[in-house]
Amino acid sequence: MRRAIRLTCSLPVAVSLLFLASCQGGSSSPTAPAGSHQTADVVLPLIPTSEPGDGGSFQLVSGVYTLDLTLGETPAVELMPVRTATAKGDAYELDATNFLRVSPCADCLQVTALRRGGSPDEVEVDFSMRHPFPLPTQPYTLASRLDLHAFDVMGYLLSNSDTPIALGDGDTAAPLFLMNADGYSDLLDEATAAVFPTPNVTEHPYRVFFNDPNAGNFDGSAANGFADPANPQGHNVMSMGADFDTVTYTVKVPPSGQVRLGFAVGLSWGQPAQGRGNLPGQRQNPVYYLPEFHHKAPWTVTASVSNNTLAPNTPSSSAELEIRLRDWQLGATVDPAWEFDVTPRDQIKGASSLASLRVYAPGLLATPLTIDPGSGAGTGVFDDLVFNTLVTNTASAGEGTYYLYVKAVDSRSPGGAVLDRNIQPVNITDFHTGTVIPVEVIDQTPNTPPTAAFAGTELLLTCKNCTATVDATPSTDLEDPGDLDFEFDFDVPGGDPSNFSPDTPMQSTPTISHQFPTEPAPGFVGVRVTDPDGASDIAILPVVFDPITLGPVVSVAPWVNPLVQYFNHDTASAAMTLSANQDYVFVAVERHNGSGATAGASSEVRVWRTADGSGWTPLPTVSAVNPYGPIWADQALAAGTDGTVYLTFAVQDGGSYGSDWETRIYSITGNGSGSWNLAMADTSVAAQPNSRTFFVDPVTPNLVILQNRMNSGVRQWRSTNGAAGPWTLTSPIGGSPNGLTLLRKPNGHLVSTYIDASGDAIRAQTSTDAGASFTLTGSLLLDPANNWMGGSGAIDPSDATGNTMVYAFRAWVSAGGAGTPGINLARTTNGGASWTNVNNSVETTSEYLPGDPAILRAMYDAQGGLYVTYFKALWGADNRGFVAYSGDNGTTFLPDEQVYDTNPNPSWPGMQLVMMPNGCDMMSVYSRMQNIESRVF
Repeated sequence: MRRAIRLTCSLPVAVSLLFLASCQGGSSSPTAPAGSHQTADVVLPLIPTSEPGDGGSFQLVSGVYTLDLTLGETPAVELMPVRTATAKGDAYELDATNFLRVSPCADCLQVTALRRGGSPDEVEVDFSMRHPFPLPTQPYTLASRLDLHAFDVMGYLLSNSDTPIALGDGDTAAPLFLMNADGYSDLLDEATAAVFPTPNVTEHPYRVFFNDPNAGNFDGSAANGFADPANPQGHNVMSMGADFDTVTYTVKVPPSGQVRLGFAVGLSWGQPAQGRGNLPGQRQNPVYYLPEFHHKAPWTVTASVSNNTLAPNTPSSSAELEIRLRDWQLGATVDPAWEFDVTPRDQIKGASSLASLRVYAPGLLATPLTIDPGSGAGTGVFDDLVFNTLVTNTASAGEGTYYLYVKAVDSRSPGGAVLDRNIQPVNITDFHTGTVIPVEVIDQTPNTPPTAAFAGTELLLTCKNCTATVDATPSTDLEDPGDLDFEFDFDVPGGDPSNFSPDTPMQSTPTISHQFPTEPAPGFVGVRVTDPDGASDIAILPVVFDPITLGPVVSVAPWVNPLVQYFNHDTASAAMTLSANQDYVFVAVERHNGSGATAGASSEVRVWRTADGSGWTPLPTVSAVNPYGPIWADQALAAGTDGTVYLTFAVQDGGSYGSDWETRIYSITGNGSGSWNLAMADTSVAAQPNSRTFFVDPVTPNLVILQNRMNSGVRQWRSTNGAAGPWTLTSPIGGSPNGLTLLRKPNGHLVSTYIDASGDAIRAQTSTDAGASFTLTGSLLLDPANNWMGGSGAIDPSDATGNTMVYAFRAWVSAGGAGTPGINLARTTNGGASWTNVNNSVETTSEYLPGDPAILRAMYDAQGGLYVTYFKALWGADNRGFVAYSGDNGTTFLPDEQVYDTNPNPSWPGMQLVMMPNGCDMMSVYSRMQNIESRVF
């Protein structure tokens, strides 16, 4: 039964490059078919190198195997002998095909190690080989023999290829896969064709076993050649009884991770003793002729390239080539009358020196380069014979990889006589050895390093914690403008290029997107550009956090005798005068003519919408003719996710100024593309309603709630059927509320946050029935010594429960009064049950400390960044609008940004904040004189 040498080893996750520290297996006699490796029985022929007979020398095939290499989770190697028939007659005299695999040795060739090579696609395979015959012990018997020492044992790797390399002189090779070959040869190609055919490839790489290129104890005047024939040394001898010699093969595995190769063992042998069969003759007293019994062609040929200046399309460009070889027959004495056991042992039968030495390079050399075989330095026997020559681009080759094929042909002709015992020799053309090495033709123009550059002079972050594109497209390179690699560092300490540390791997694209944090404030971004020659350059770009950009101006044409157009005059009602749904942002502004005490004065509310803050579309105007004057700038907007927009305001319908108020709600469908319809008109509440809070449920847009602050609590109008009503009037919240904000938690519960002026406290009221009723959830008591005014609340979107909320409020200081006005921020993490005043210095910079922080708004963006907007005024003279930002939920704020200023401006402009439909940008809208202005950031 046949056994294959198969090694499998798992690759540990955290181990180094070693696949296999040591694995060992054996093979037994392949006397029976087994597996897919079986082939027809054949006789592996011999290659005579001299006439047969006593003292005849031969090239023998001593084993052919298939070698399977697999890389993956379980790397493996399998060495399987290929079955061949034994030659007739005395196999030990002329045929060594059974030496290493049948008798007398079943494990003389082993694979003993498999490990990763120097690159991910390379593996190192260790082969170990020993002589199949032990040394006889004394006293010798008729069966004892010392005539089976072999020489120049070579392990060939055989491979066919559909795309072979054309080497020149009709020779071909598979693409390079043995990276440490001792040489290439076709010596065994015909002999192994029947069991491992390689029809497209002639030249195969090999490595030498029992490599001992010294004189050792061989002496040409000694009777046996070796001074001690039982212990021969030197001359690459594989002596009888020799223990395992290990040779490493570095093999490149294709991308498939699997490769099947042939492994053939060839050796040189001579008939050192007379007699055979029952006539043992001199077997215990052999005569070894060296180098006659050696490999005839050079047994090793290697080459290397240095000072490569080969340039594309440049016939004068060249590279230096060094060739090294060893050939046992160089300089050996030839005895024309050579006679076995008579001729001195170091003389050869016929000349065997270098007949020719040529260098082929199709596509690079117009004609082969011929080197004088006698021009080298060194003997080539016990030291290298070295040749140095120039390889010139005589074919004007373009840029690319070419293959140099060095071919050394021996002057000895292979023997062709028919041998006895029905063994037919292989008739080869010549004895030659070569090597194949790649050489690069590249542009040798001195490389100019690339220049790294960014688009623009700074990276402006126009939103908080937002994703921005870093653009290094202006980077250039003189030689390879389209072949650059880019690495990015998103935070270069101090903007110093020496501190560049890439945050990304190399990429060929000059742009990359990155989400920049705004706390701590960003400093510098860097790019390192590298060209194909390895030269690089670094550019640094300041990162500027300035989210405020000027938006367009919406003009409102004045009427006759216009007053200053109030936009969100009332602090609380301003919270709902700017509204957004999933598609648009809506803005409402009041226009009126005449004074509040003038009978017949008329007013109207105009509404605009925008999707991006850069283009505005007017909606139909809502007119209200009142017996006495304006609407008192107390309008509010709410937009549903179903495209319905709601507008509310109060008009006076009494007989005298300041009496009898009517609350109205209008609706328009299609995001304002329809017409306004009066959805509700309620005259039941005579007192002036103000501080309107308008809410449309984003999940259930038919739920619409309007809350107005009255002197004795909150009046609420509620519809669960949208504009179709009916509307229910209740008073769910008492006290003296201001700064009302109605918020929706993810579970649908509603939370109303506000300042209760009657109790100096922040309160949270929760509704679990869609606003039908509210219950006090919790409070934060405030210092009654201060005058507290409300702003607005917001739910943190990063908390999936909706229990994390903030409420922005302010301390009021009257003109000329003691104390410092300030903006505070309270936070709850349990839905409003308890609150903490986390920041009493939201306003981080201001030139207007004596003024009044008013029109206070708080809002989160989709990333969880918190914004607070407000304006400050020097009484009646100067106004400034600001935005402050916090990336840590209000604990700290970046320096606030001034979004607008008016100087002088007799009005108190309203101001509002809303998240744009894109989910990232924010927009601040405010009135100034008779215009509406906005800034998107």
